[in-house]
Amino acid sequence: NFFAPLVELAENDPGRFDGLFIDRLSKSLIVLVPVVALLLQLLYWKPRYVAHLVFSLHLHSYAFLVLIIGAVVDVSIGVMGLSGKGIGNNAATLAIAIYAFLALRRVYGQGRLISVVKLVALIFGYMLALVLTMIATLIVTVAAL
Repeated sequence: NFFAPLVELAENDPGRFDGLFIDRLSKSLIVLVPVVALLLQLLYWKPRYVAHLVFSLHLHSYAFLVLIIGAVVDVSIGVMGLSGKGIGNNAATLAIAIYAFLALRRVYGQGRLISVVKLVALIFGYMLALVLTMIATLIVTVAAL
């Protein structure tokens, strides 16, 4: 019953539904910056949360910039990759993963293997936080209808 207005809106006016959800989601993604800092705090036991927060902000800024460039490439050439997403999106995702690995090694000074393991843990935690953020955004969108 709670999601009935949202289902009705999605069926009757999918453009408005997409607009409402994307608008709220883009604002709620800011929550992920301190979440990544918290994950870094758990992965790197040193008590320097503010430094982790700055690193997280830096990493998110890079990721958003690269994703924008990937979206521009996808729109410009209109070529789709194997995943059904554009080649620009796929290249951006790869660039973000490589950059995150190199940045973790440089900032935290650990070896390749431990950096890969911690990057995988960070990605898993990020995906979990992203899904929870999307669910919370969906609930807020329904409550606002």
